[in-house]
Amino acid sequence: MAELNSDGPRDLTTQDLATLKHYIRRVRLAQHLVVVRGYARRVILHGETLTPDEELDKARRIRECMELGSSFELSEKEVVSLLYKEVFGHVKKCNCPTCQAQQGSGQV
Repeated sequence: MAELNSDGPRDLTTQDLATLKHYIRRVRLAQHLVVVRGYARRVILHGETLTPDEELDKARRIRECMELGSSFELSEKEVVSLLYKEVFGHVKKCNCPTCQAQQGSGQV
């Protein structure tokens, strides 16, 4: 991110505002990715079921991920790759009994 001038108070330039908006969109996308990946791990890796509220939240976050991804000129495929990027690679790091059993049986 470009640094804002720190010489004291001044009006923000158009470039400052554009940089700030870009940064905010990146942070929002990252936050959504963390939450959606958490839901995916629970469902895909652990066989859990999301509550109705979690399902609604997941759908809203995925929709916003797609919109934010589009604003960064990412394709739908690229956004989906970002969503699931760490889900399947996470298995080896997880120490829950389910993952340990799957690792021991060679299922993962």
